[in-house]
Amino acid sequence: MRLLKNSEQPMTPLEIYQALLQSGTALGMVSVYRALELLTELDLVCVVYNPDGSAGYVAGADGHHHHILCQNCCRTIVFEGSENLSDLIERVEAETKFRVSDHLLQLYGLCPDCQKQSTNTEEY
Repeated sequence: MRLLKNSEQPMTPLEIYQALLQSGTALGMVSVYRALELLTELDLVCVVYNPDGSAGYVAGADGHHHHILCQNCCRTIVFEGSENLSDLIERVEAETKFRVSDHLLQLYGLCPDCQKQSTNTEEY
């Protein structure tokens, strides 16, 4: 948990495993996956999806929340969620005949630092 709380970027199970080994914590990959599964079920860890579609993990946040991920550096920020998706959910249910039980909203963009870098490189 400490590792994920101190990371601004989502970490893959392999990255978590390697970081733990470097810190002197001997833990097998199976244990990493089991721990992530349990922590996710307890809402202490959240799965986020990198722009390439691969899954990473970040420390969870209190309450209903979502994530925005920088497409350049993968910095991830939590923002407060909203239940005001009811109109969209109702439309999707009507169109698909599904009953929506949950949702995952994740946004992508460029963080302020990457926006500055992009602007600086465009000036040259």
